[in-house]
Amino acid sequence: MPEQQIQSPQRAAVPVVAQTPARKPTGAGNAAAAEAVQKKQDAELAVEAATQTGTESGKVAEAEGEAPQIQVSAGSFVKQGLSAEVFGLALTAFRTAWAAKQTRKSIFTVIDFSQPSDQKRIYVIDLAEGKLLFQELVTHGSKSGGRMATDFSNKEGSNQSSLGLSRTAETYQSAKFGGAALRIDGLEKGFNDQMRNRAVVMHQADYATPAAIAANKAGGVSRLGRSQGCPALDPKVAGKVIESIKNGTLIFTYAPDPNYLAKSAYLKGGPSR
Repeated sequence: MPEQQIQSPQRAAVPVVAQTPARKPTGAGNAAAAEAVQKKQDAELAVEAATQTGTESGKVAEAEGEAPQIQVSAGSFVKQGLSAEVFGLALTAFRTAWAAKQTRKSIFTVIDFSQPSDQKRIYVIDLAEGKLLFQELVTHGSKSGGRMATDFSNKEGSNQSSLGLSRTAETYQSAKFGGAALRIDGLEKGFNDQMRNRAVVMHQADYATPAAIAANKAGGVSRLGRSQGCPALDPKVAGKVIESIKNGTLIFTYAPDPNYLAKSAYLKGGPSR
Protein backbone atom coordinates (compact mmCIF):
# COMPACT_ATOMS: atom_id res chain seq x y z
CA MET A 1 0.00 0.00 0.00
CA PRO A 2 1.40 3.40 -0.79
CA GLU A 3 2.44 5.34 2.23
CA GLN A 4 0.50 8.45 3.06
CA GLN A 5 2.73 11.47 3.30
CA ILE A 6 1.97 13.71 6.22
CA GLN A 7 2.02 17.30 5.08
CA SER A 8 3.03 20.02 7.48
CA PRO A 9 0.23 22.55 7.84
CA GLN A 10 0.67 25.61 5.67
CA ARG A 11 1.09 28.82 7.57
CA ALA A 12 -1.35 31.52 6.75
CA ALA A 13 0.35 34.70 5.61
CA VAL A 14 0.38 37.46 8.19
CA PRO A 15 -1.28 40.51 6.60
CA VAL A 16 0.90 43.56 6.19
CA VAL A 17 -0.90 46.64 7.39
CA ALA A 18 0.11 49.94 5.85
CA GLN A 19 1.08 52.39 8.55
CA THR A 20 0.76 56.14 8.49
CA PRO A 21 3.70 58.14 9.73
CA ALA A 22 3.57 58.46 13.49
CA ARG A 23 2.93 61.95 14.76
CA LYS A 24 4.90 63.34 17.62
CA PRO A 25 2.91 62.78 20.83
CA THR A 26 1.45 65.97 22.20
CA GLY A 27 -0.06 64.59 25.40
CA ALA A 28 -0.74 61.63 27.67
CA GLY A 29 -3.52 60.33 25.38
CA ASN A 30 -1.27 60.23 22.34
CA ALA A 31 1.48 58.50 24.31
CA ALA A 32 -0.93 55.77 25.42
CA ALA A 33 -2.13 55.25 21.84
CA ALA A 34 1.44 54.93 20.57
CA GLU A 35 2.20 52.35 23.26
CA ALA A 36 -0.88 50.29 22.27
CA VAL A 37 0.19 50.26 18.61
CA GLN A 38 3.67 49.09 19.58
CA LYS A 39 2.28 46.24 21.72
CA LYS A 40 0.08 45.13 18.81
CA GLN A 41 3.06 45.02 16.47
CA ASP A 42 5.13 43.08 19.02
CA ALA A 43 2.32 40.52 19.39
CA GLU A 44 2.10 40.03 15.62
CA LEU A 45 5.84 39.40 15.45
CA ALA A 46 5.61 36.85 18.26
CA VAL A 47 2.83 34.96 16.43
CA GLU A 48 4.91 35.01 13.25
CA ALA A 49 7.94 33.57 15.04
CA ALA A 50 5.95 30.87 16.81
CA THR A 51 4.25 29.77 13.59
CA GLN A 52 7.57 29.56 11.77
CA THR A 53 9.11 27.50 14.59
CA GLY A 54 6.21 25.04 14.57
CA THR A 55 6.43 24.59 10.81
CA GLU A 56 10.16 23.91 10.94
CA SER A 57 9.73 21.40 13.77
CA GLY A 58 7.19 19.50 11.67
CA LYS A 59 9.61 19.38 8.76
CA VAL A 60 12.38 18.02 10.96
CA ALA A 61 10.13 15.29 12.43
CA GLU A 62 9.00 14.25 8.94
CA ALA A 63 12.55 14.17 7.62
CA GLU A 64 13.78 12.07 10.52
CA GLY A 65 10.95 9.54 10.01
CA GLU A 66 9.75 9.04 13.55
CA ALA A 67 8.99 5.40 14.43
CA PRO A 68 5.34 4.39 14.48
CA GLN A 69 3.73 4.12 17.88
CA ILE A 70 3.75 0.34 18.30
CA GLN A 71 0.45 -0.80 19.77
CA VAL A 72 1.54 -4.36 20.59
CA SER A 73 3.76 -6.13 23.10
CA ALA A 74 5.72 -9.37 22.92
CA GLY A 75 2.79 -11.29 24.37
CA SER A 76 0.04 -9.78 22.22
CA PHE A 77 -0.56 -12.87 20.07
CA VAL A 78 0.25 -15.76 22.40
CA LYS A 79 -3.34 -17.01 22.12
CA GLN A 80 -2.87 -17.21 18.35
CA GLY A 81 0.25 -19.34 18.77
CA LEU A 82 2.96 -16.67 18.40
CA SER A 83 5.07 -16.96 21.54
CA ALA A 84 6.25 -13.92 23.48
CA GLU A 85 9.85 -15.04 22.98
CA VAL A 86 9.59 -15.19 19.20
CA PHE A 87 7.57 -11.99 18.80
CA GLY A 88 9.89 -10.20 21.21
CA LEU A 89 12.85 -11.04 18.98
CA ALA A 90 10.86 -10.00 15.92
CA LEU A 91 10.07 -6.60 17.45
CA THR A 92 13.75 -6.11 18.30
CA ALA A 93 14.66 -6.76 14.66
CA PHE A 94 11.92 -4.39 13.46
CA ARG A 95 13.06 -1.54 15.70
CA THR A 96 16.68 -2.03 14.62
CA ALA A 97 15.72 -1.88 10.95
CA TRP A 98 13.56 1.19 11.53
CA ALA A 99 16.46 2.98 13.24
CA ALA A 100 18.58 2.13 10.19
CA LYS A 101 15.87 3.62 7.92
CA GLN A 102 15.30 0.30 6.15
CA THR A 103 11.53 0.61 6.30
CA ARG A 104 8.92 3.26 6.94
CA LYS A 105 5.90 0.92 7.08
CA SER A 106 4.18 -0.49 10.13
CA ILE A 107 2.92 -3.71 8.49
CA PHE A 108 5.14 -6.52 9.78
CA THR A 109 5.18 -10.23 8.97
CA VAL A 110 6.50 -13.00 11.22
CA ILE A 111 7.13 -16.55 9.99
CA ASP A 112 7.63 -18.85 12.95
CA PHE A 113 9.42 -22.02 11.88
CA SER A 114 9.51 -23.26 15.46
CA GLN A 115 5.96 -24.40 14.70
CA PRO A 116 5.16 -27.40 12.46
CA SER A 117 3.94 -26.84 8.92
CA ASP A 118 0.42 -28.08 9.61
CA GLN A 119 -0.15 -25.06 11.86
CA LYS A 120 -0.86 -21.50 10.76
CA ARG A 121 2.57 -20.00 11.39
CA ILE A 122 2.75 -16.86 9.27
CA TYR A 123 1.42 -13.73 10.99
CA VAL A 124 0.81 -10.39 9.27
CA ILE A 125 0.49 -7.65 11.86
CA ASP A 126 -0.25 -3.93 11.75
CA LEU A 127 1.99 -2.68 14.54
CA ALA A 128 0.52 0.83 14.54
CA GLU A 129 -3.05 -0.44 14.88
CA GLY A 130 -2.26 -3.43 17.09
CA LYS A 131 -4.13 -5.77 14.74
CA LEU A 132 -3.46 -9.26 13.42
CA LEU A 133 -4.38 -8.97 9.74
CA PHE A 134 -3.66 -12.55 8.63
CA GLN A 135 -2.64 -15.85 10.19
CA GLU A 136 -2.12 -18.52 7.56
CA LEU A 137 -0.34 -21.71 6.54
CA VAL A 138 3.09 -21.27 4.95
CA THR A 139 5.56 -23.77 3.50
CA HIS A 140 9.25 -24.29 4.07
CA GLY A 141 11.88 -25.66 1.68
CA SER A 142 11.94 -29.33 0.78
CA LYS A 143 15.46 -29.74 2.17
CA SER A 144 14.68 -27.84 5.37
CA GLY A 145 12.79 -30.73 6.91
CA GLY A 146 9.55 -32.71 6.94
CA ARG A 147 6.84 -31.56 9.31
CA MET A 148 9.33 -29.27 11.06
CA ALA A 149 11.87 -26.95 9.41
CA THR A 150 15.24 -27.66 10.99
CA ASP A 151 17.85 -26.83 8.34
CA PHE A 152 18.37 -23.49 6.62
CA SER A 153 20.56 -22.08 3.90
CA ASN A 154 21.45 -18.95 1.95
CA LYS A 155 22.82 -20.91 -1.00
CA GLU A 156 21.31 -21.22 -4.47
CA GLY A 157 20.13 -24.72 -5.23
CA SER A 158 19.88 -25.70 -1.57
CA ASN A 159 16.06 -25.94 -1.64
CA GLN A 160 16.12 -24.70 1.94
CA SER A 161 14.40 -21.76 3.60
CA SER A 162 16.42 -18.80 4.87
CA LEU A 163 16.23 -17.23 8.32
CA GLY A 164 16.35 -13.59 9.32
CA LEU A 165 14.95 -10.20 8.45
CA SER A 166 13.96 -9.46 4.86
CA ARG A 167 12.05 -6.75 3.02
CA THR A 168 9.31 -7.15 0.45
CA ALA A 169 9.76 -5.63 -2.98
CA GLU A 170 7.80 -5.63 -6.24
CA THR A 171 5.17 -8.07 -7.42
CA TYR A 172 4.82 -9.71 -10.82
CA GLN A 173 2.43 -12.09 -12.53
CA SER A 174 3.94 -15.57 -12.62
CA ALA A 175 2.92 -18.14 -15.18
CA LYS A 176 4.83 -20.75 -13.18
CA PHE A 177 2.85 -20.10 -10.01
CA GLY A 178 -0.41 -19.14 -11.69
CA GLY A 179 -0.84 -15.72 -10.11
CA ALA A 180 0.87 -12.86 -8.34
CA ALA A 181 4.30 -13.46 -6.83
CA LEU A 182 6.21 -11.19 -4.48
CA ARG A 183 9.96 -10.67 -4.68
CA ILE A 184 11.84 -10.46 -1.40
CA ASP A 185 15.24 -8.99 -0.54
CA GLY A 186 17.14 -10.51 2.37
CA LEU A 187 18.77 -7.96 4.68
CA GLU A 188 21.06 -10.26 6.65
CA LYS A 189 24.42 -11.01 5.07
CA GLY A 190 25.29 -14.66 5.22
CA PHE A 191 21.79 -15.69 6.27
CA ASN A 192 19.34 -14.50 3.59
CA ASP A 193 20.97 -11.86 1.38
CA GLN A 194 20.84 -14.22 -1.63
CA MET A 195 17.04 -14.51 -1.63
CA ARG A 196 16.56 -12.48 -4.80
CA ASN A 197 19.37 -14.29 -6.61
CA ARG A 198 17.84 -17.60 -5.52
CA ALA A 199 14.42 -16.44 -6.82
CA VAL A 200 12.88 -16.97 -3.39
CA VAL A 201 9.47 -15.34 -3.69
CA MET A 202 6.11 -15.50 -1.95
CA HIS A 203 3.53 -17.21 -4.15
CA GLN A 204 0.44 -19.37 -4.12
CA ALA A 205 0.62 -23.16 -4.22
CA ASP A 206 -1.86 -26.02 -4.08
CA TYR A 207 0.51 -27.86 -1.73
CA ALA A 208 0.08 -25.07 0.87
CA THR A 209 -3.55 -25.91 1.68
CA PRO A 210 -5.50 -27.87 4.30
CA ALA A 211 -6.17 -30.46 1.59
CA ALA A 212 -2.43 -31.00 1.21
CA ILE A 213 -2.11 -31.56 4.96
CA ALA A 214 -4.92 -34.10 4.86
CA ALA A 215 -3.35 -35.96 1.93
CA ASN A 216 0.03 -36.15 3.63
CA LYS A 217 -1.58 -37.17 6.92
CA ALA A 218 -3.17 -40.10 5.14
CA GLY A 219 0.35 -41.10 4.15
CA GLY A 220 1.53 -40.96 7.73
CA VAL A 221 2.78 -37.37 8.29
CA SER A 222 0.58 -34.37 9.03
CA ARG A 223 2.34 -31.61 7.09
CA LEU A 224 2.11 -29.23 4.16
CA GLY A 225 3.81 -29.84 0.88
CA ARG A 226 7.23 -28.22 0.52
CA SER A 227 8.75 -25.64 -1.80
CA GLN A 228 12.23 -24.98 -3.17
CA GLY A 229 12.75 -22.47 -0.36
CA CYS A 230 9.86 -20.10 -1.04
CA PRO A 231 7.22 -19.16 1.55
CA ALA A 232 4.22 -20.46 -0.41
CA LEU A 233 0.61 -19.76 0.65
CA ASP A 234 -2.86 -21.16 0.14
CA PRO A 235 -4.24 -19.77 -3.17
CA LYS A 236 -7.38 -18.64 -1.34
CA VAL A 237 -5.42 -16.03 0.63
CA ALA A 238 -2.12 -15.56 -1.21
CA GLY A 239 -3.26 -12.62 -3.32
CA LYS A 240 -4.64 -10.71 -0.35
CA VAL A 241 -1.56 -11.29 1.77
CA ILE A 242 0.82 -10.30 -1.03
CA GLU A 243 -1.16 -7.13 -1.72
CA SER A 244 -1.03 -6.19 1.96
CA ILE A 245 2.71 -6.61 2.48
CA LYS A 246 4.30 -5.68 -0.87
CA ASN A 247 6.64 -2.75 -1.52
CA GLY A 248 8.83 -2.30 1.51
CA THR A 249 7.39 -4.06 4.55
CA LEU A 250 9.54 -6.31 6.72
CA ILE A 251 9.40 -10.09 7.20
CA PHE A 252 11.08 -11.79 10.15
CA THR A 253 11.64 -15.52 9.64
CA TYR A 254 12.46 -17.33 12.87
CA ALA A 255 13.69 -20.72 13.97
CA PRO A 256 15.55 -21.65 17.17
CA ASP A 257 18.83 -21.84 15.27
CA PRO A 258 21.78 -21.14 17.63
CA ASN A 259 24.04 -19.81 14.88
CA TYR A 260 21.49 -17.28 13.67
CA LEU A 261 20.46 -16.16 17.15
CA ALA A 262 24.09 -15.62 18.14
CA LYS A 263 25.15 -13.71 15.03
CA SER A 264 22.17 -11.72 13.74
CA ALA A 265 23.03 -8.01 13.75
CA TYR A 266 19.33 -7.14 13.89
CA LEU A 267 18.96 -8.89 17.22
CA LYS A 268 21.98 -6.98 18.53
CA GLY A 269 20.87 -3.56 17.28
CA GLY A 270 23.52 -2.88 14.66
CA PRO A 271 22.81 -3.63 10.97
CA SER A 272 24.49 -1.79 8.14
CA ARG A 273 22.49 1.12 6.82
